[in-house]
Amino acid sequence: MRKVKLFNDDKLIYEGNLAVNTAFLRGRIYKNVEKFGSVYHFTIKLSNGKDEKTNEWRKPTYADCTAFGELGEQIHIHYCTGDEIFIIGKFYANKIEDKVYKGFNVREVIGLQNTEPQSQENKKAEESTEWTDEDLPF
Repeated sequence: MRKVKLFNDDKLIYEGNLAVNTAFLRGRIYKNVEKFGSVYHFTIKLSNGKDEKTNEWRKPTYADCTAFGELGEQIHIHYCTGDEIFIIGKFYANKIEDKVYKGFNVREVIGLQNTEPQSQENKKAEESTEWTDEDLPF
């Protein structure tokens, strides 16, 4: 198995094994994390950068993510709409009645926020806020 190291401003932020069908995704939570029993679902808005010719932001890509158990609970507690998140996920594609569902099962969150959990009132207030590409720092 191969090893991978991730750096942010020359500081090592992650070191681990690189498995097959594993993706490293860094983006912003598009809508608050939803809880369905012990399953947590959220979408990450991923930047595709700026067009070199027009200097305008390209349309973002959206990645559906699912987390389970304690990891999902930690994401639900510490992240809400607009927060930056850096995850390691395993890609999945399931076909049910001629419809294909694709997404990522979250295996780990790099640098899980150690801030105080946000109150439900703050989460709901932020949930109603619409985010545009101009709000992204990249």
